[in-house]
Amino acid sequence: MLFLLLMSISSSAAFIANTSTKNMYVNSFVYFGIDNAPEDTCNYFGRHFRFDATTEAGKNMFSVLLAAEMADRKIAIWYTESSVAGTNETNGCHQGNMALVSQIGFIE
Repeated sequence: MLFLLLMSISSSAAFIANTSTKNMYVNSFVYFGIDNAPEDTCNYFGRHFRFDATTEAGKNMFSVLLAAEMADRKIAIWYTESSVAGTNETNGCHQGNMALVSQIGFIE
């Protein structure tokens, strides 16, 4: 059963590994960018990903993100692609259609 759940999560999300955060800002959501963002994201003032930091899952992801930043560790990101991939803040990308993060983890 657990295997099927993990397969459904991994098959419904895009994935990038071995990256570091940059350009982070936080309100009730966490917004952050990475170097060499995937083509299936959009770029909102240097930020490519977002997640809701008010949920338990969001609080956990924010903790992992901050720990990785403080320890200078690379992260992996599972996310849902942006609906306006390849755009930026001048031609369609805004906070509401950035790639939505579902999981964050450490690498090595």
